Amino acid sequence: MTLFSPLLIFILVRFIFIIVKAMEDSARTRNGYYNPAKRRYKMNFRFCRKINSLSMLFNGHYIDAKALYVLQTGKVPCITFVGELDIEKAFGYIKETFKDDVKQVYHHSYFDHDKNENFFNSIILIMPNQRMIELGNNYCHLLYHVDDHQWMRNICEVFKDFRLPGNANATTKVVGFARQAEMN
Repeated sequence: MTLFSPLLIFILVRFIFIIVKAMEDSARTRNGYYNPAKRRYKMNFRFCRKINSLSMLFNGHYIDAKALYVLQTGKVPCITFVGELDIEKAFGYIKETFKDDVKQVYHHSYFDHDKNENFFNSIILIMPNQRMIELGNNYCHLLYHVDDHQWMRNICEVFKDFRLPGNANATTKVVGFARQAEMN
């Protein structure tokens, strides 16, 4: 026996073990058992897990509707903003149309000492089918699931009749990719 015999035996056993392992792996791929992308499932878990942190829920002066939506559904919402809205008419329409659908209502109001009355600042309405409506001072946020655009279109169609009378001299500044000549 030579000095390198134990090393040669170890390398030979290791080589046989690698060949047997490769044959098992090739048998799995032929049977459709093999799953090559385990990392994909790990990333999917990171993006689809439910967020349980409450730090962003109370962002600002009251509950942030977007954070509340994510906490309740575990999904990022589609959001439609409707501005220049007569809130009394819009809230009346929502109360009349969705009176049986509203599951929860969150109010933020303030007390006016001079008038001795309580006035609302914002209202969040929780509805079934992953829908939520936030009404604020002259605006409305519609939060809904990705596949629920028809619901949003129906509400926007009604809300266009509740638009506040605007200033005729006012110009709308477009923010985004459309640039106006005076902004250059």
